Formats: sequence, C-alpha cells, structure tokens
Amino acid sequence: MPIPYNQARLVDAVRAVKEYNSGHNMGTPNYIVDQWGYDMFKHGISGSKHHLIRQLHWLSVIYKGIAYPEGKFIEEIAGRIINNMHTFHMLNRLRPLSERTPSRIVIDKIWTIFTNVHTSGSKKKNYITLCTKLLHFIRPDIFIPCDERVKNFFIGRKHVNPNDYQKILVIVKDIINGKDHDCPFCHNIRIIRKMDWRWYHGDVKMVDKIAFVCGK
Repeated sequence: MPIPYNQARLVDAVRAVKEYNSGHNMGTPNYIVDQWGYDMFKHGISGSKHHLIRQLHWLSVIYKGIAYPEGKFIEEIAGRIINNMHTFHMLNRLRPLSERTPSRIVIDKIWTIFTNVHTSGSKKKNYITLCTKLLHFIRPDIFIPCDERVKNFFIGRKHVNPNDYQKILVIVKDIINGKDHDCPFCHNIRIIRKMDWRWYHGDVKMVDKIAFVCGK
C-alpha cells in the first residue's frame, strides 16, 4: 500500500532512498540510468528534431515516461517542442524550487504541448508523465518527475492537471526547505541528504526517490 507524504516517517524516507539507490531499471542500476539522463540533457533539449526525437525516445522507453508507447506521438511532440522552443528557453531563467515555485503560466504553456497528442488514427492522448520527466532533466533543481507512484504519494490519485502539479511543487519546496509541517520526515531532511550523498542529484530528485518507493 502507498504511504502518503503526510504519513511518511523518517524511517520510511530513509528506507525509500536506500531501496531506490539499490534498485534497477531493466537490469541497470537506477543511479546509472539517472546519470544517463542528466548527461543527455546537460545542455538542455536539442534544437535538432532528429536528436530531440532520440531524447524523447530514451525518456519514453528507457526512463519509462510512457507505459505503453504507441504510434508516432514522439514525432508530433518533438515538432510541438521545436515550434515552442522559446517556452523551453524560458525555463533557464527560473529560480530554483527552493527559492520560488514556477507560476501556473509557465506550467500551462509546457502542459499544452503534451496534451491531445495524436497516437494512431483519430485517437488523442495526454503524455503528462513524459512532460514532467522531461522538465526534470531540463531543470532538476525545479521539477519533480510525476509518474503514478509520485501522484499516489502526494495527491493520491492517478490524473493530475497543471494546478495539481503546481501544488505538488509547493509541497516539494516546503519539504526541501524543512517547512512542511504535514510531512513527518520533513524536519530531518538533512539526515536524508547526508545519507544520499553518494548518489545525490539535488533535493528534488531525493524527494522523488522517496515518493517513487513510498507511492508504489
């Protein structure tokens, strides 16, 4: 059963980080797969549609941004991103989450790129998990990947809208700043950070590890 963030104790958070760091993704240690992502996006998203498709394909298949990839959605999303590259450049000007939560305007602009995407025939689908995982690797100091487990941990339901995601970011901001009074492990965040030092990729990723394990 998932452990929601307002019931997760320090022992749960420590266990979750250890379990994540020792876990594997398709036979490869999680921390190595994470590093692949940070290396792939260290210069942001590619301005070349060909290379951007490769980045999105990696997120979809290896990083499991999509449970069941179908159709030519990656090409459509890549085209939308290229046409809205100015929106992604805007992300470089944002303050770290520890200082400020991104506005709804920013989240809405990115969100629309990943909604109502053609899959096959006349079918359309939203790719929000892919969206948030891409955002995380572009700005790992701001955005938390939001898959089903993370949703379970923070809001207890499968679907999220931009307002829900902003609320999740507010919670993460308060946790990493040690100011979320609803979160039992919040005031011991330094202990978790110290324990995670070997595989540490910032506080947002550290909270993601806790959410990913506790939310399953």
